[in-house]
Amino acid sequence: MMNITNSQEYFDAKLGMLSELLSCSEEIMSSLNQDKWEDYERLGNKRVEVIERINALEDAHRLIFDKELSPQQRQQINEKVNLIQAFDKDVVKRIYEEREIALRGMETDHNERNILGGYKIGSAQTTGVYLDTKK
Repeated sequence: MMNITNSQEYFDAKLGMLSELLSCSEEIMSSLNQDKWEDYERLGNKRVEVIERINALEDAHRLIFDKELSPQQRQQINEKVNLIQAFDKDVVKRIYEEREIALRGMETDHNERNILGGYKIGSAQTTGVYLDTKK
C-alpha cells in the first residue's frame, strides 16, 4: 500500500489509478474492434486488479483526505469517473452486439442444417441412404 501523507498525494494516486482504469477500458474496446477475443480474460483481470487498488486506497485514506480535496480536484475525479462509466457502457453495448452477431450466425447455420437434413449446400456427400436408394 502507498504511503499517503496529504490530500494532494491522495488525489494524484486516485487520479492515476482512474486513468489506468480508463486505459484498461480503452484496451478492451480496442481488442473488440480487432476481434482479439483471447485478450479479454487478461484485460478483465487487469481491470479488476486496478479496481481493487482504488478500493484499497479509498478504504485507507478517503475519510482522512477526501474532505480536504478542492472543488477542482473533486470535479477532475468526477469527470474521470463519468468518462470511465460512459466508455464502459460503450464496451458493454459492443460486447452485446458481437454476441448477437455470433448467435445469429449460429442460428442461421442450425436452420440451414435442419432444412438440408444436416448437410450444407455444396457438401461432398455423394453416397448415403437417400442418394443410393432410387425407386
